[in-house]
Amino acid sequence: PAATPARAAGRPAVAGRWSVTPDAAERSEEDTARLLRLALSRTRVLCRETLERDPVGVRWSEAYGLLSRMEWRGEVDRGVFVSGLSGPQFAAPGAGVELAGERGEESPVLLGTCDPANLCGEAYPIVRPNGDRYSVRRLPGNYLVFRAGAPILGVEAHGARLVPLVDLDAVERRSAFSLLAGLVRHAGQRAAVRVETWDGTAVGDTSAAEDLASVGFIREDRTMILYRDFGTSR
Repeated sequence: PAATPARAAGRPAVAGRWSVTPDAAERSEEDTARLLRLALSRTRVLCRETLERDPVGVRWSEAYGLLSRMEWRGEVDRGVFVSGLSGPQFAAPGAGVELAGERGEESPVLLGTCDPANLCGEAYPIVRPNGDRYSVRRLPGNYLVFRAGAPILGVEAHGARLVPLVDLDAVERRSAFSLLAGLVRHAGQRAAVRVETWDGTAVGDTSAAEDLASVGFIREDRTMILYRDFGTSR
């Protein structure tokens, strides 16, 4: 197609690794098994809900029999590993032990809402402390911050809107806010993150502004902005 502004700036219009896979009618059993192993490597547990969210393109009706045979061969474990998801569930070997293990102190992580591993909003609704249900919009530029597997912060429109999903103290907010630097750290990403609102209020009018400032944001009018350090970006 004709040159776009992104291409004119030297950036590709799309990014990622792509490969053509045969449709279900043309796939061999080994092809399907390879795709299921790929899905398992991402989510560690497969069931109807997780497979429907995964882009490998294998239907549950096609996968169930093959996963059962993989269980007989000792390649996967069968059980109910995650409450709230339908059974049966198939897990990568050892995943059940990992899930049952004691959790230590975990740092928060930032996960895109389009990520196949993110089931929040579908299999797992998010209810905020005030009782309102948080609608997860699966769009590029929208993220959730998780701590110990639970969503604690909604990040919308490339960071323009921040929505607390649990009651967070100042230390927890700063730990979550520090992850926003990852949205501008690398070449090809946006040059800055501008936070406009915190829980629906102009962020400059809230205590969250101080917490953002503590992790590198600066005030611009009633917003808080973090610029990429071009001297160290790669």
